[in-house]
Amino acid sequence: MGQVLVVGGYGIVGLACVRELTETAEVRIALAGRSVQRAEQAAMAFGENVQGVYADAADPRTLRSLLPGAEVFVCCPGSEGLAALNAALECRVPFVGLSPELLDPRVTTNLAERAWTAQVPVVLGAGAVPGIPGVLAEYLVRRLPEIDRLSIATTGPWRGTETARQAVEQAHQDRRASTRSSPPGARSAPPRRWRFPEPVGTWPVGLIPAIELDGFADSHCVGSLEYLELETGPLARTALRLLGRRSEPSEFVAVAAAHSSDQREARVEVEASSVIQAAAAAVGTIVRALLGGRVPAGLLTQREALNPGLFLEELDKRGLRVRLPADF
Repeated sequence: MGQVLVVGGYGIVGLACVRELTETAEVRIALAGRSVQRAEQAAMAFGENVQGVYADAADPRTLRSLLPGAEVFVCCPGSEGLAALNAALECRVPFVGLSPELLDPRVTTNLAERAWTAQVPVVLGAGAVPGIPGVLAEYLVRRLPEIDRLSIATTGPWRGTETARQAVEQAHQDRRASTRSSPPGARSAPPRRWRFPEPVGTWPVGLIPAIELDGFADSHCVGSLEYLELETGPLARTALRLLGRRSEPSEFVAVAAAHSSDQREARVEVEASSVIQAAAAAVGTIVRALLGGRVPAGLLTQREALNPGLFLEELDKRGLRVRLPADF
């Protein structure tokens, strides 16, 4: 029985990932964090195959003592991902990372070369809804050629977590930078209505930088790509009152809608009880593929690590509601 190391394992997302793996993979799990007491206490809820251990993701020395016995290293939000990733490459252990930010392009190039040379799979998610939007986008471009417009909307990030706070702040910074570079008198777009599947229904959404889809439109010959999340600004609050909405939806929903040059349309929907459940299911899908030797070596995003159709099939098996276009 192999072992998976989960750093940040007693955080909100880390615990969900540990639970997912205990339910779907025959592995031992080292649930790690900077407080060994919290790690051990969290591990007790999962049985004898989960052990609480000390590890500091920012200190490679502590990781090197754990990595030689691991088959996969999962680094959850709140951790120092780059230091942890470097340690994984040194020990040649496959790495799955979740972060609210993209790595610097120069760092990414170096890591890609090292991962390929070491023949180690490194799978990175970015943003506060990692993996799912990219998988939906990849699925549609493989099924529908010549996409003029690709729109992806979700009900939002890991609200209430540090990762979500960082992602929202980064989005605000990008918006301010975009406004400064816009022509004089230009204004940001007001919120617009987006119809999610019932019972979530219609909500105001606004454009957010799609950091995990950076460069996707150009590399896949998509005319335009937009990523939208629930809007929470003053104009959105007015729209919410008009729609009779008082609070955010409890469920997580992601929708991708593609429009082709010949007027065809395709729509893919994924629903989960929460964004945490969706993220953990995505991580579990990648980890099981890594354990089975089905992920190639190199630096990959989640949408590149596994065929998107198989990815969505795995999410559906894990209790997420996946709706695919029947034929187009």
